[in-house]
Amino acid sequence: MKYKLGNEGFTRRVYLLLIVLLLLIAIPFVPPYYHYYGLLWHTNNTIKINAGSQSVIRKEIMSYATKKGIPLLSENLTVSREGTKVKVKIYWVDAVDHFGYHQKPVTFVINDEF
Repeated sequence: MKYKLGNEGFTRRVYLLLIVLLLLIAIPFVPPYYHYYGLLWHTNNTIKINAGSQSVIRKEIMSYATKKGIPLLSENLTVSREGTKVKVKIYWVDAVDHFGYHQKPVTFVINDEF
């Protein structure tokens, strides 16, 4: 039988290399987005539990952000009441570090109401 010479092994290695490179690029984005969704979940629950007290909501959110290492400043957290709704606006910038070679600032905004 004749065997056909081809580039199947080379093509597979190139695809594998591309997948590994994409994972290396995407991995640094995981912690900031993990913190974003964690703070979003915590904010929703805090508003539902403490809908009457704005100061308690503010303290809970700031303590969670401090505990998780989220760079949230107190002036970037606004808790207000409009009628029967409690509105929370949160803004912070976090840096994504690509293994010490490049840093990219990513802005996170949460507008939530209950």
